[in-house]
Amino acid sequence: MVQSAQATFVFSDDSLFDSNEYAKISLGFENFGSLEVDGIPLLPWTYTFFSGNLTMLTTLSSTGQLDYTITATSGDFWYKGGVLKAEVTQRPSTNNIPNTPPRVPDGGASAALLGMSLLAVAGLKKKLGR
Repeated sequence: MVQSAQATFVFSDDSLFDSNEYAKISLGFENFGSLEVDGIPLLPWTYTFFSGNLTMLTTLSSTGQLDYTITATSGDFWYKGGVLKAEVTQRPSTNNIPNTPPRVPDGGASAALLGMSLLAVAGLKKKLGR
């Protein structure tokens, strides 16, 4: 279960001598108005959003993903990247069973594939005379 989330976006101005530049950021169902991304070229402008929004946290908990949209509302700029960090808690265990991730069953198929691969390599080696 996601308790809180922090999204960080980094922008950079493309020129010192152009007009003001603004961006609108949408995270999930939450919109953040026009944010200034105008300034010294190549110097990053960083915006960090903390969420206590229940809809956003529920979406992040159920899918592990959070959609975002960045729209230039005026001017031009570079989007340098973004990071999403989430604080999560484990689900409570039930029936006194420890809360461990499920394991992928393997009935020896991996070992069989490895053995067949080695036999094929040996056969090719013999056939090619090396």
